[in-house]
Amino acid sequence: MKDQTKLLNFGIEYKRAMPTSEVMPIHNSTAYEINSISEYDDAVEGRSYYYQRSSNPNRDGLSEGISLLENGEDTLITSSGMAAISTCLLSLLETGDHIIFSKSIYGETIELSSMILEKFGIEVDYVDFTDVSRIENAIKENTKLLYFEIITNPLIEIIDLSEVVKVAKKKNISTIVDSTFTTPFLINPLDYGVDIVIHSLTKFINGHSDVTGGSITSSKEIIDKISPKYLLFGSVMDGFSSYQVVRGLRTFGLRMEKHNSNARAFVELIKDHPAIKYINYPTAAGYRQKELAEKLFDGNYGPMVSIRVTDDLKLVDKFVKELKIVRYLGTLGGYRTSFAHPATAFRTEFTSDELVEMGLHEGLLRFSIGLEDMEDIAKDVMSALNVFL
Repeated sequence: MKDQTKLLNFGIEYKRAMPTSEVMPIHNSTAYEINSISEYDDAVEGRSYYYQRSSNPNRDGLSEGISLLENGEDTLITSSGMAAISTCLLSLLETGDHIIFSKSIYGETIELSSMILEKFGIEVDYVDFTDVSRIENAIKENTKLLYFEIITNPLIEIIDLSEVVKVAKKKNISTIVDSTFTTPFLINPLDYGVDIVIHSLTKFINGHSDVTGGSITSSKEIIDKISPKYLLFGSVMDGFSSYQVVRGLRTFGLRMEKHNSNARAFVELIKDHPAIKYINYPTAAGYRQKELAEKLFDGNYGPMVSIRVTDDLKLVDKFVKELKIVRYLGTLGGYRTSFAHPATAFRTEFTSDELVEMGLHEGLLRFSIGLEDMEDIAKDVMSALNVFL
């Protein structure tokens, strides 16, 4: 055997007996060796690994973890939250179908609808899901899906999923919930009769701001229906990223306890600042859905908080520059507290009037509360808020 051939064929097999490891090794290989035609047939049928897009041990481990957390039968792990959303919708909807979205959903879900779903002849409507009568009035004979978030982004409104499910079941319509803000720590939508739950794993579930990913959890029947297109779209997560999210899951419960207690502390510490017109969070004075929040979440309301200040973009820019600890990020759900300005995030996608209609005023500031000492964070934010006085 020539040297170059030797170099390409060493270090592939284990040299000692390999017992089960404490942590699953990272499986980065794009392919696995097949020793016979029958082995290939087994692999294609899903009984063994042969190609990373089709299956990966780390991704399967993560799938198991998300399914356990959500009380679901099976989970598909995707390369991003948007991959989860688009894979789900494009697998379940056909030309001529009708989908009803909550009017308060992630902005890029709206873009997906206008740029892709409507282009393929799928009818789309947006409705206030806090009023189920509006959902009932929007349902048509061809309505196939209701899609919503339980805690909306960025207004922190709450949708009573049990009431939405009642309407859907009556009409034999499937329901999809994006539970990124709530996470399995707060609520399990499938237990309420929701058909599919989606997460951006990028956010709190991974929690370390170093992986982009998503998940789709449902019954085995529904996952089997989505899975072929999921593989054809190529929206799978790689082995290393799956390994990292599994690592994040090990501390997920501990982190979420701190995120939640910190959010309550943050609201309490900043509530009397004179620049704040109101705070969108269930423990804040004047929050109109406090009773529903208590009913659904049992005292844990999530780490997302938004506040309203003066609608002045120049002052918002000054506010950003005054922050010393809190970071301005185009994402959320990491271990450090971050800030976002929703109107700026979607200024190029929507008109000024559309932004106002969506509740994305210039003075709306959104915070993803991290794991720091909240006295430090509150002091930083309140000092920066003085620019509005």
